Amino acid sequence: MESSIIGICETMCPLNEIKLRTREGLLHFYERKPSRTGEYIVDESRVVKEFSRSAAGVQSPKPNNLRTKQCLKRTVEYLLWDIITDDRKPFHVAYDFIFDRLRAIRQEIVIQDFDEITTIELIEPMIMFLAYSLYRLVDEPIERFDPKICRQHLQECLKKVLKCYDTLDESSEKNHGDDADVQKAVAHREFIESLYLLFNLGSGESLARALHTPSKFKNSTFKCSFTVALSFWTRNFYKCLSNIMNLPYILCAVASLHVQSIRRELVQSFSVAYHNKLLSVSLEWLKNITFFHSVQELILDLRYYGLSVDTQTKTVNFQRDAFQASKPIIKSRREQFVDVQLKYSIKDMLLLIKI
Repeated sequence: MESSIIGICETMCPLNEIKLRTREGLLHFYERKPSRTGEYIVDESRVVKEFSRSAAGVQSPKPNNLRTKQCLKRTVEYLLWDIITDDRKPFHVAYDFIFDRLRAIRQEIVIQDFDEITTIELIEPMIMFLAYSLYRLVDEPIERFDPKICRQHLQECLKKVLKCYDTLDESSEKNHGDDADVQKAVAHREFIESLYLLFNLGSGESLARALHTPSKFKNSTFKCSFTVALSFWTRNFYKCLSNIMNLPYILCAVASLHVQSIRRELVQSFSVAYHNKLLSVSLEWLKNITFFHSVQELILDLRYYGLSVDTQTKTVNFQRDAFQASKPIIKSRREQFVDVQLKYSIKDMLLLIKI
């Protein structure tokens, strides 16, 4: 097999690409700075290599067009420290820019065939960014944010890192112990394993992986995530929802993307369990066990599924035949119980300084 190419570029973008994109007017807003005349001009220190698809017949990239490990780490930190906090544009604009530049870094990881430890260091922050963005932009229209693409890339990044963890496990068994570099590389493994479990809620494969995860990586956060996943699998939806509230921000945010399907299952079950023309159920009680932020939100969702709500008595009358099971599940949205969990700055969280 041919040996991998080793990058030697120490800038976030190779010089020849900077010249080309400057000449063609292809620099992004975040790669320019205002001049004294008010016009935006190129700032080479802000230009970041953009993603380009591999094409048939194109020569392999040269070492001077590939960044070193240290440069790639600096680039990830720049994107998730400086750009993520730049509020001159709406967040979806920053997301598009960061998403593309991180994708270029992932491409270089493959081209240069980095070892597992380096791969983990580079991709873990990408996982955090994609997970955060998936929740942060959940209310955006499709023309601004495509959740399907974000989900696809998040799944790819998660599986890449999990494979690296497994390889390090095998290596540790052969070497009869973990060295310091390996210990550092897996420092956030419990969190990433939990994120994979919650992102794939309802998946037998993710549950099976959780069961076989080494016990030393099963901290309290992992155990809470496993309880959520197992409760979902066994259809104990109230226990599932109540444990989601105990998760740290990113995990709670990712799990909340399944909340609308959980609420639908609960309401459909109640339509059978409380089927009675004379029986009414308190909206306040129903709000509390389904963890809606307000009764008004609950009423809108109940009516969407065809259920009769009495706003005077603040009750709902469940009827088996009234529930419209053919209706699509209500789109995920930002939840108040998630937003109150945010305790650290976004940049610290995405770079896994504080989670």
